[in-house]
Amino acid sequence: KLRDIFEFKNGLNKEKKYFGHGTPIINYTDVYNGGGLYKNNVLGLVDVNKSELERFEVKKGDVFFTRTSETLEEIGFSAVALDDFRDTVFSGFVLRARQKNNLLLPEYAKYYFKTTLARKEIKEKSSYTTRALTSGTSLNHVNINLPPLPEQNRIVQVLETWDKVIEKLNKKIEVKKQIKKGLMQELLTGKKRLKGFDDKWGNFKIKNIGEVVTGNTPSKKINEYYTGEFLWATALDFNGVYIKDTEIKLSESGKKVSRVVPAGSVLVTCIASIGKNAIAKYDMSFNQQINAIVLNSKNNSEFIYYLIENSFHKLKEVAGGGAMAMISKGVFEKIKLKLPNLEEQKAIAEILVGADEEIEMLERKLEIIKKQKKYLLNSLITGKIRTPEALSIKI
Repeated sequence: KLRDIFEFKNGLNKEKKYFGHGTPIINYTDVYNGGGLYKNNVLGLVDVNKSELERFEVKKGDVFFTRTSETLEEIGFSAVALDDFRDTVFSGFVLRARQKNNLLLPEYAKYYFKTTLARKEIKEKSSYTTRALTSGTSLNHVNINLPPLPEQNRIVQVLETWDKVIEKLNKKIEVKKQIKKGLMQELLTGKKRLKGFDDKWGNFKIKNIGEVVTGNTPSKKINEYYTGEFLWATALDFNGVYIKDTEIKLSESGKKVSRVVPAGSVLVTCIASIGKNAIAKYDMSFNQQINAIVLNSKNNSEFIYYLIENSFHKLKEVAGGGAMAMISKGVFEKIKLKLPNLEEQKAIAEILVGADEEIEMLERKLEIIKKQKKYLLNSLITGKIRTPEALSIKI
């Protein structure tokens, strides 16, 4: 049990006037975000006296747990001090767990308390009244599955291998996104022209590039309208270049009272979440938050999608003030866009679609590796997989 390994202590509580200057303090959010705690990432400050500094000190290897949450699902999140902290204290909103012996590697603790097994134990030992609460008394009874130190170290090495790959992929994805952003700024404004194209770009109102259709919501009182498979989009369904599926679907009778646009139409949110846009992959309908552009034959769907994405500032500028931002159909139709001819639109779109496909491929790979790591994390901690076997799993 954790009481065999740790001594728990509540953190420092002081009035608001003492915060913002003085000694570094590990706060609730530092611990809630999880993982390792490092000196450079602890930004909170508090004025303390010598006695408080001694009583609430932070040492390398200390494990911190959040004490309270709105729900049991988020209670007892943890983070581990992995630096040699000096002159640092911790907040009263967290608990410090300090080892009484050397049975637990700090790096192993960083991973262990994220596992399904550990989270289940912590939640079961916590209490809930108006808020979820945990304490040193509660955590004392949490069971821990602990291999010998050499195996802990080997498990950490395996999991850190996955973490390094995840970090490398995240950086690569960010670089690709920045490259795409730069391409959009150059290609969608005409600053950079593709070889073979030199015709002048024209200024067009949205109503001149296609018919604008505002969506509607079939009556929610008629359940029959929502029992089919016809796509009906809301702002929640905008997740990428294309809308291929929707959370809510309509029946044939629901479809008849909705406003349907053909595949290839560009949908743009114009109420509340201004400026989200996507291309309808199939014929679909949508709610009144959305204006759709049913493009004429002189314009390319993918190019218009990227152009609107790159013109987000224009949409924000014309959105009305008040409690809820809104662009009416009439105002939306009058927004001006600068466009090349269809062939140049297609050529630009092909480059940007290719950039997006590359990013999506990397993001899919990242998700696979994250799932592998999660599986390994839970399997190694429970002893279901021993470390030599883990090494044979391909990243």
